[in-house]
Amino acid sequence: MNWLEALLFGIIQGATEFLPVSSSGHLAIAHRLGLSEGLPEHLELTFDVLLHSASLIAILVAFRQDIMDALRRGPNFWLIIAIGVVPTGIAGLFMRDVVESASKQWALIGVAYLFTTFMLISSQIANRRQEARGETSDDPATITVKQAGFVGLMQITCLF
Repeated sequence: MNWLEALLFGIIQGATEFLPVSSSGHLAIAHRLGLSEGLPEHLELTFDVLLHSASLIAILVAFRQDIMDALRRGPNFWLIIAIGVVPTGIAGLFMRDVVESASKQWALIGVAYLFTTFMLISSQIANRRQEARGETSDDPATITVKQAGFVGLMQITCLF
């Protein structure tokens, strides 16, 4: 992979990470379009993880004050975070080959995008209904263990 290809992938990752679309899906499409010719196929996932790590570093820098504030929260906050994140990490370790195989199939990428669209529309409808009933809150302290578990399970679907 030459530096221009790597730069293009960095732009794709950076432009899609904070949009309600799948940055991983866009990277998979770019790979399938042959935009990473010099990159061996078995290193595509590793390269994509590197790109996501760069996004994480940017997030840590940009939101350092919010992160410092979060570090001061109590153990319940961190339990909720763990319940929302750990299942995805475990699933990713055990399902790496399945996820990697899925990212190479156009039809599965398309189905995943349709599923994402459905989930985004559904969550927007549910949020509007909750707002109409006065049941929404921006305070992370109001997140329940059940809600965090649901987020963890939905994050697993995001692997695809």
